[in-house]
Amino acid sequence: MLTSFLVVHRVRDHSHEDQIRVRLTCFKNRMIFVERSVPYSNAHFGQGYGSIVLDDLNCIGTEMNILDCQSRGLFQHNCKHSEDAGVACQEDYMKVRLVDGYHSLEGRVEIYVNGTWGTICDDGFGDEEASVICGMLGYYEAGSVPYSNAHFGQGYGSIVLDDLNCIGTEMNILDCQSRGLFQHNCKYSEDAGVACLR
Repeated sequence: MLTSFLVVHRVRDHSHEDQIRVRLTCFKNRMIFVERSVPYSNAHFGQGYGSIVLDDLNCIGTEMNILDCQSRGLFQHNCKHSEDAGVACQEDYMKVRLVDGYHSLEGRVEIYVNGTWGTICDDGFGDEEASVICGMLGYYEAGSVPYSNAHFGQGYGSIVLDDLNCIGTEMNILDCQSRGLFQHNCKYSEDAGVACLR
């Protein structure tokens, strides 16, 4: 069950449904859902009741809040509840975990993408990258310590990311610059690890 879900009922679908682009992150325990959403129009999930809050919604897709998107303004509309919009998260998600540490706050970083667990190469893996990983796990970002050279042992499976370059404010490690998924020039002896603070 999702512990956080954006419900966009009562947002009018007056513009084309493919223009309703909601950057949506759904949290499930310590799993971060990859930011994908499926828009629905014409009261697909049933008609709402009460006020229609937004109309002519136009998002870029990078907004963190639906109210940051362009619209007619709060409660300004010319539509009916038969035009209520909805959104659903897809169940394709990316998980992150720490493996082979001395306790749950540290370990080799492993991420689950496209049906497989894999590791992150330590090339470019520093404080900012460790901060993003710890934040994804729900731990404090400040004080995160990066480890290199398979400090917590070598992993197996795929090497998922290499040459990471994070700012440190990203919500998801996949938002950081890298060579791309499964593109690398390293070995498991270069697996990255982190230690986080609770």
